[in-house]
Amino acid sequence: GGSDWVKSTCAIGTLLSGLVRRTFIGTVSSAKCFDNAFDMVLPVDLFQVSKLRTLGDNLRGACGLKIWALLVGWDRDALPEEVLLLDHDLAVVKPRVLMQMFRPLVHYDMAAVFEGFSHSLRHEETAPDVAGGGWELNTGVLAVRRSGRWLVELWGTEFRQGIEKYVRLTGVDQSALMWVFAHEPRARFFPMPPNFNFRLQTSGLPVDAPPPLATPAAIHDKMRSGAKWSASRAALAIINDSTKRFAAAFAAHHGKRGGKGSRIQSGRASVKPKWSVGVPGALL
Repeated sequence: GGSDWVKSTCAIGTLLSGLVRRTFIGTVSSAKCFDNAFDMVLPVDLFQVSKLRTLGDNLRGACGLKIWALLVGWDRDALPEEVLLLDHDLAVVKPRVLMQMFRPLVHYDMAAVFEGFSHSLRHEETAPDVAGGGWELNTGVLAVRRSGRWLVELWGTEFRQGIEKYVRLTGVDQSALMWVFAHEPRARFFPMPPNFNFRLQTSGLPVDAPPPLATPAAIHDKMRSGAKWSASRAALAIINDSTKRFAAAFAAHHGKRGGKGSRIQSGRASVKPKWSVGVPGALL
């Protein structure tokens, strides 16, 4: 509901206080927490600005509103030269480490974690970037520089023109961005390590994750060949233990017990991250 996304958005804004200039662009509710959580609040009807169609009751197109939040923010000088775009369903655990997302922008237009795997909701569409086979950047944590505005504009144009197709893909706006990267040789992005935007979908824990993602395809270590097998087994044990602990934390917070159709198992968690849920939106 609306109150959930307001709470999570304000929580992230408050957490980043003192680290970066915080700007919220979008439809603003009457919640007073916005005034304290952000340095600037810019009320904008992004649906009107973007001219996106909602396609009836299908609101998945709202995922692309972040594109126009960037463009409007730069047009009105409400955003700096470098922006970290965040979805509000994030659990920011290490805010100072997250600021390292800006570093690649010295040489690249964008930086994000290459962790998404887009597929059709009803098996009627395929990811547009056939070269990547569905792999894509996740735009929930996206660093972008103003000099790459032309890339953001191409992203918006492609998403708006192909919205009927993109709302039928799990990646939505991400699939449109990958189409631009596949067809625009000038575009430059830097893939960040997965710890900057870790998702259970990538770890292979949820049942809807593609089978190849469930376990590592390769383990790289410096052990001698004679010890390679034992080293690999040790590495796998570490990976499996980490994902189980993370799944336990997720299950404990959401009250899930690994029921039918789920690989998430209950148990005690070693860490207790602050989880938040919300609806598509943009926090910059």
